[in-house]
Amino acid sequence: MCVLPGMATSDLAVEAARRALDSAGVDEVDAVIVGTTTPDRRLPAVATRLGLGTVGAFDLSAACSGFLYGLAMARGLIAAGSAQRVLVIGAETISRYLDPQDPSTSALFADGAGAAVVRAGARGTERGEIGPVTLGSDGSLADLIHVPGGGSRHPVPGGPGSGMERYITMSGLPVFNNRPTSTGS
Repeated sequence: MCVLPGMATSDLAVEAARRALDSAGVDEVDAVIVGTTTPDRRLPAVATRLGLGTVGAFDLSAACSGFLYGLAMARGLIAAGSAQRVLVIGAETISRYLDPQDPSTSALFADGAGAAVVRAGARGTERGEIGPVTLGSDGSLADLIHVPGGGSRHPVPGGPGSGMERYITMSGLPVFNNRPTSTGS
């Protein structure tokens, strides 16, 4: 499903966040982490739209794994004693970066959002515990799925949204055939 005209990533993120806050029965958090590669703008805005005041807030750009990286960061904030409750949101309006004529991407990627409130719990309890998280990436494969333009190295001529450089490109078979190796731990 694509977002409606005029909707932005923050619209999806705010709705998911409100549902998560309601489900958790809380109206205050110490930090907000938004995993997205399609933010409304370059500076975080979701915490303000939620009326959460001056809590710590940042966007995290890690593509498909953004929400998982957000959970790892929330775990770290809580373990360090910097936060008791962290709102983690994953939200994308990826349809804005899909070439409708390219079936290798337009059939696979979509818009959406999800959120969770992560909070400190009693040590030794298993309920909802986030165990050790192993993060990793392989930058040597960065060109298998990418957006050619729009960054500081290759700004899109004519501004955001113009030209084919703004669309996600993917080498489907190499992506499919790439299987992570086990670390044995």
